[in-house]
Amino acid sequence: PLDGEAVLAATRQLAPHDPRLLRVLTSRALQRGQWAEAAQSLVQLVDVHRDEAAARTLASFVAVPDARAALVAAMRPDSRWVMPLLRAMPAAQAQQAMPLVAQALSLRLMPSEMGLQIVSQLKATGQWQDAQALWLRLLGQPSALIYNGSFEQGFVRGGFDWDLQDAAASRTGVAVQQPSLAGAQGRALELSFNGRPLALPVMGQHLVLFPGRYAFSGRFMAQRLRAGSGLVWTFTCTAGGAELARTPPLTDTQGRWQDLSVPLEVPAGCGAVLLQLKTQLGSDALAGLRGEAYFDAFALSAL
Repeated sequence: PLDGEAVLAATRQLAPHDPRLLRVLTSRALQRGQWAEAAQSLVQLVDVHRDEAAARTLASFVAVPDARAALVAAMRPDSRWVMPLLRAMPAAQAQQAMPLVAQALSLRLMPSEMGLQIVSQLKATGQWQDAQALWLRLLGQPSALIYNGSFEQGFVRGGFDWDLQDAAASRTGVAVQQPSLAGAQGRALELSFNGRPLALPVMGQHLVLFPGRYAFSGRFMAQRLRAGSGLVWTFTCTAGGAELARTPPLTDTQGRWQDLSVPLEVPAGCGAVLLQLKTQLGSDALAGLRGEAYFDAFALSAL
């Protein structure tokens, strides 16, 4: 019989990156609870051999605190295993992966697209504070309580920008644009309704707010708008679905800009607040709307 330790020692000298050796070393380290050693072997399997099974095993380390710490320690500016790990990681573990995500961002190992995907995963599991923190890290600057409330920037999918429907206007009943208009402060939000049944909500945004009192303000203008009882912006708690406030119904203004304002109070335990555009009556959405509605200068102020 061979001396196993001697064989491993010789193999480490002769073929340190051989995948069979790395798998044996991983197995031995896992049996002994040696997370750092196991991570080192798995990292090589992914970095050198693009081993998808090893990437999935690394992803499972995220759920174990000691193993997670070993992964953070193993990260280098030239590490190529980080993205395969993040792609293999279950969405439910996004919050546990935040130390890895922060380190990957610091070392510039993670593109913004992956960061936005993790933000979406955190939002889906109700981890609003972590999702907001990662979103602000990706932005690289502070944000107003309503992001892109002036509608000056193109919409970013997957973060805390405006959520739009993916389907075409022929299926949603509305076309969304951001033109520059006279009377607007630069660009504005334009909604062109085509008479088809309107999918609700038309659009929305998640707001991460501390409990307290707030004031919402904005501007609205409509031309040839046939919207039944009108459009409304509503504020709703994601936890429990309680409606906190809604604007008065918005109808045709014959091309004149009008101010919008509404107070709201956010209770404790609300989660995030969902700001959405809907019709006052659900039957109006089924019948379809026609005309154009414009919005601009949305802002939320803490009182």
